Parts: sequence; structure tokens; C-alpha cells
Amino acid sequence: MTMTDTFGRFAATPIGPLLAARDGGLTLATTGATTLASHARSDFGLDAGTVGVEFAVWGDDAVAALVGFATGPAALNKALGADLASIGWDLAAGRLLQAGGAIATGLPTATHGDIVGLQVVFSTPRQLRLYLNGAQILVRELQLSGPLFFAASLAATKAGGLCLAVNAGQWGPRSDAAAAGWRLPSSTASTTRLADVDWLSAPGDSPANVRYEGLVAEGVNLIQELAFWPWGGDPVSQAAAAECVVVDA
Repeated sequence: MTMTDTFGRFAATPIGPLLAARDGGLTLATTGATTLASHARSDFGLDAGTVGVEFAVWGDDAVAALVGFATGPAALNKALGADLASIGWDLAAGRLLQAGGAIATGLPTATHGDIVGLQVVFSTPRQLRLYLNGAQILVRELQLSGPLFFAASLAATKAGGLCLAVNAGQWGPRSDAAAAGWRLPSSTASTTRLADVDWLSAPGDSPANVRYEGLVAEGVNLIQELAFWPWGGDPVSQAAAAECVVVDA
């Protein structure tokens, strides 16, 4: 039995100055007037496979945002790309920043409601892929080592002047970035068996000669979900499940 996926979100703490994780970490907002001088990061890092996230920015203020990745040692009171420990995509300027300078320029700029995606392939060497509204716009080597956290920096003239939503794969993806997702590796639970009659374990079983009565504790719950970006775009995803609680008496 496969366990439920755990998707990444912005950590409430630790977090850079004048930033706040909201809506259970699915959004990030400024808490006052601030420049691009700090960053927030995900609640867990990854270092294997192909992973990615998507972001969308909205608010009254102009787009002043960096999105990217940070290592554990990256200082939260610095913007993404300010040093070697992080990398940041400047959405308004169309630049990719690291170590305080631009390592790529001339990228398409993003504005309110655009969906930007970032994907990492943990190969040798590591690879970074950038997406804008579903189209891939850059592929290059990623010079960051160790587990990586997705991260963002925001600037605004007031509290809530700029906000950012993250899709770590729990909503319908606009690009391959969110299709890969940012989730903890799946774990497998021990096998569970359910019968329609009472059952007695065999003398050679462990435990031996134990009677089990499977009691349905409550009715069947039907769960349906429709997931989509508020800004539109394909695809919209649908999911459904049925569950009930069974107790060994």
C-alpha cells in the first residue's frame, strides 16, 4: 500500500525578514515594505531524481521577485543568488543570478499571473530547466551541491503588496516542472488484508491461534477533488477516492 504524497511548501520558520508563509505554506507574502534582501525556502530539501515546482505572482505592487533554489547553509537574510549557496531567477529582469551576478541574461520576463516553473535533474552534472507558461526557456548546468530547497525572494512597498503561490505537484501542472513535483520519496506500508469473515491465525503463525474480527467502524466516505490554478491554464486535474475504517477486534 502506497502512502499519501507529501508535497513541499514554504516553511513558516526559519524564514527571512519581512516574509511570511501563509495558507499552510502554499503562499508567500511580504509583511511590510522590503527590498529583495531575504528569502523563504521549502520545508524539506531533495537531492535525487527529477523534481520541480511552479510559481505565480500577484499583488498591487510591480513584480519584484526571485524564484529558485537554495542549499541548507544559504543565509535567509540574503536574496536568492546573492552568494554561491543559492540561485535566483529575476522574473522582472529576465536574469538568472548566482554569487551576486548574472549567469544568464535575456530570458523572457514574467508578470502577474504568469506561471513560471523550475526543474532540477539530479544527474552528473546537475541540470536546471526553466519554464514560462508551459514553454521551456532555458537549460543549463546547476552549480549547487547537497540537498536543495525551492525558495523565493519578494520585494514590495507594503505588507501583502506582493504574494507568491507555489505548486509542488499537488495541482494540475502547467509544465514539466510541476509534473515532476516536489514531494518526499514514497514509503510503502506493510500489507493489509481484509476478509468478509472472522479469521483465526494458524498455530505456526506469529502470533499463533489469534482470532481477528474485522469491524467496519463507520460508513464509506467518498472524496472527490478538482484541482486547478486560479489563473487558468491546462490541465485541470480530477481525483476521487473511497475510504472506510476497519478495526481488528
